[in-house]
Amino acid sequence: MRPTDPASPFDLHRVGDEFHLLVPPGWLQGRGAFGGLVVAWLARAMELTESDATRVVRTLAAEIVAPVAAGSATIRVEALRVGNGVSTYAARMLQAGSGGDEVVAHATASLGKRRIADRDFALPAAPDAPPPSFVDAIPIGPPLGPEFAQHVDFRPVSGLPMSAPGGLADGEARALGYVRLKEAPPCVDTAYLAAIADAYWPTLLTTEPMLRPTATLSFSLDILVDPRTLSPATTFLVASRSIAGRDGYVVEDREVFDEAGRLVALNRQTFVIIK
Repeated sequence: MRPTDPASPFDLHRVGDEFHLLVPPGWLQGRGAFGGLVVAWLARAMELTESDATRVVRTLAAEIVAPVAAGSATIRVEALRVGNGVSTYAARMLQAGSGGDEVVAHATASLGKRRIADRDFALPAAPDAPPPSFVDAIPIGPPLGPEFAQHVDFRPVSGLPMSAPGGLADGEARALGYVRLKEAPPCVDTAYLAAIADAYWPTLLTTEPMLRPTATLSFSLDILVDPRTLSPATTFLVASRSIAGRDGYVVEDREVFDEAGRLVALNRQTFVIIK
């Protein structure tokens, strides 16, 4: 079954135990769809499977194992365990391949109810940055930038690609900036936060003398606030830095803050440098 064009790129169409979606044109990142959008679909499918509204996504982990092509895709969700306080799900995204349906991405998520209220804290403080209204938006898109970037409002504070060639040895593989989608969703959820966390370029590119093609191999997200308490109009501050790299695989950490300086989410990704 092929879904109709969605009102939002995050939309899913549920048919029995499966979710159907249309990977829209205009959202590519190289050969495949923007990784943040792929993770968003997987996260939303698992959230929609959970019937207990008091359980929200606490942790999310995903791997994109093949380029997700524009066109139809299917997501199948399996409940690994539904306990007294935590539900754990696995989701697989499939697309038609030469040998039939093939897995192109998969994810797991833990959704948990609130346990206690006397140990709420967040150690990382928001970095010093001017308000988003004081930072100019920069247009990013083809031919130099990825296709999906045309839908994103980028307001970089520091760490543009190729801005610090050779700076990796000095620990300069960092970036800081504001980001939001130009067409905000009606509400903030895990899917939207996944897209926000993934939107910025890998910080390794700040130290390269020229642009290099990269792709997300693995993605994890820890949600530290209830996304439903966030305004869709929020412009998020993302601080990212490369941690280590070997054999063309680079690990990067990202911190996502709201406009009040609250730590919203922690994201770790492994990028593969394609060439």
